[in-house]
Amino acid sequence: ALFRPALFAARKDAAQWKARATINTLLELPPLNVSNNLSASGEEKVADEGDDPLLQLTSALAYYQRETASVKVVDISKPRPRMQLHEMKMRKAAASEQLDRAAAAARQWL
Repeated sequence: ALFRPALFAARKDAAQWKARATINTLLELPPLNVSNNLSASGEEKVADEGDDPLLQLTSALAYYQRETASVKVVDISKPRPRMQLHEMKMRKAAASEQLDRAAAAARQWL
């Protein structure tokens, strides 16, 4: 009980220093590259075959990560909720297939 105020102050000071260090580290990070290559259907355009395979791979990976990280809820009050769920699964499968094709092209290029 005697050291409780000192321990509390030390923890508070450590938390403040940690927060400052985290903020400074985050501010020093380079900005994220977000591509705006979305077609009207919402899918990312596949790079031309003449483009760099590593560029294709990174764009396919980014598209796959966006699709897997997105959270969508099927609205069961609308007609055909199973079709909505099927479309969501198909978008993820298409992103996975695009990533597989880009990875195969990059492997072949190497």
